[in-house]
Order: sequence, then C-alpha cells, then structure tokens
Amino acid sequence: MISQRRYYLDKLYKDNTEKLKGDVLDIGGKKDNKKGNYRPNSNLKMFFLNNDLSTNPDFNLDANNFHLEIAKKFDFFFLAEILEHLDNPIQTIKSSNQILVKDGIGFISMPFMYRKHNDPKDMQRWTDTKLIEVFNGNGFIVQKIIPMGGLFCVIHDFWMFSVLHSSKLNPLGILNKIIFKIFSPLLRFLDLKTRYLEKSITSGWFLIVKKK
Repeated sequence: MISQRRYYLDKLYKDNTEKLKGDVLDIGGKKDNKKGNYRPNSNLKMFFLNNDLSTNPDFNLDANNFHLEIAKKFDFFFLAEILEHLDNPIQTIKSSNQILVKDGIGFISMPFMYRKHNDPKDMQRWTDTKLIEVFNGNGFIVQKIIPMGGLFCVIHDFWMFSVLHSSKLNPLGILNKIIFKIFSPLLRFLDLKTRYLEKSITSGWFLIVKKK
C-alpha cells in the first residue's frame, strides 16, 4: 500500500533528475533498505550521508556541520524528507550549500499536512513561505517549489494511516479497511484532477534550489 504523497515524491524526483549527470550527496538517505520506487539514473553517482551505520553510509556523519568533514564537492544534493526531523535544519542547509560546486543544484522535499512520524523524532513543518525565505537567505536561489498533492491527497494519506494502524480483530477496523480500498482509487483520481486548494492544503513541498 503506497501513499499518495509517496507517489508524488517518487515522480518529482524522477522527473527532475532523470537527465542529470554528476555526483550527488544524499543527505540522510539510505544506501540500503530504501523506501519508495525512485532510483537515480545510472549517470548519477550517489554518495550517502547518515549517522546510522545500519544504512551503510559513505559518510557516517550527523547532518549538522557535515561540510567540515567532507573535502569533496558535489554537483547535486538530495534532502528528501529530512528537514522535519532535525534539531538544527538551517545549519544543515548551510552545510548543503558548502559541499556544492559553483551553480550546484539541490532537490528538497518536506511534508506539511502529514502525520507525525519519528525518525528518530519529528520536529517541525514549514510552509512554502518559510522554505523560500530560509533557502534564499542561506546561499540559494529557489528556482521551483511544487505542492505535493492537494485536498484529496491529504484525505487519502490520513485515511490510509488509520487503516494501517487499525486492529485486525476490530470489526470497525476491518470495515474501515474495506471502505478505504473501495474509495482509495477515487481519491487518487480526484487528487490528480482537482488541485485548486494545493497552495493552502497540501501534503508537502518539493523544491529545486541553485547555489548563488
């Protein structure tokens, strides 16, 4: 069972990186046990930074001030679903800027109207206004910011979460699962066709930024 947000996440990363070539630092990404269906194209050489050794990182570092420990420069960086988990996300953004080559590009995603999820903790949600302000104020130019689904995406994913956490022995939980399976395709279709509230009601944001 895949969330509508995950669908947008995979699609946006694929659509915006499939023709790129160069070195990528995936900050907080996992070399092993990946989530979702997105896989970088063969022309992108991936390097992974993570403080969890079980993810098999190339750089076993915390996301804060990591640029002080990495001499290499990268053409691109990914910050996929990471900023909401950090104590000091602005410092991570500054480090991301420092490891880029001149005119390097960053790809970022962050949830907005999305359930609390600890990894290991959940710290914040930012609006598009906040994201643009922070990145523009820390060495980047925001080239593009895209809402990740609208009203029906948010409804679909909150409902799906309730289904996944319903007791298999509870009759109401079983009924909830059955009804969701019936309506899930309709909610996905409606979300793809009706995006009229996405600037106010969205599951999150996808950004493309360029180093100044």
